[in-house]
Amino acid sequence: MTHSSGRGKTHLATAIAYRAIQNGFDARFATAAALIDDLSRASREGRFRDALKAYLQPAVLVCDEVGYLSYGPDAANVLYHVVNARCVQRRGILFTTNKPLKDWGAALHDYDLAEAIIDRVLERGRIVTLEGPSMRTRHLEGIDYER
Repeated sequence: MTHSSGRGKTHLATAIAYRAIQNGFDARFATAAALIDDLSRASREGRFRDALKAYLQPAVLVCDEVGYLSYGPDAANVLYHVVNARCVQRRGILFTTNKPLKDWGAALHDYDLAEAIIDRVLERGRIVTLEGPSMRTRHLEGIDYER
C-alpha cells in the first residue's frame, strides 16, 4: 500500500492482519525499521536463522513504513531473506510505504536487491494506493501541507 502520510495504510494493513487472526491464522506486525534492525543485529550476533523464523512463521506479516527511516547498509539483504522465503512458502506479506517503488533501492541501500524484493512481492501481489486528505489532520481547515 502506498501514498502520502495519514491516509490509513497502517490502519488497513492492521485490519487485514486482524481479520486473518479472526479466521484462525496467525499474524505479525513490525515496522520495517524494527524488522531490519532485529535481523541485522541477529546476523552480527550469529543467530540470524533463529531470528528469521519469527518473520517466516506467521501466515500474515505486516511490514510497516518501508522507507520512512534510514536503515543500515545490510537492510536490503535482510529484507530480501524475509521476502524470498515467504514467497517460496506462499505466505502473505503486506508492506506500507510512502515511497514510490523506484525509491526503495535508495532507502534500502541496494537497488538490485530492492528490485528483486519488489519483483517477488508483485509476482502475486497488488499495489493499493490510498488517496485523499490525511485522516490525522482532516479536522484542520485551511492548512495545505500537501506535496
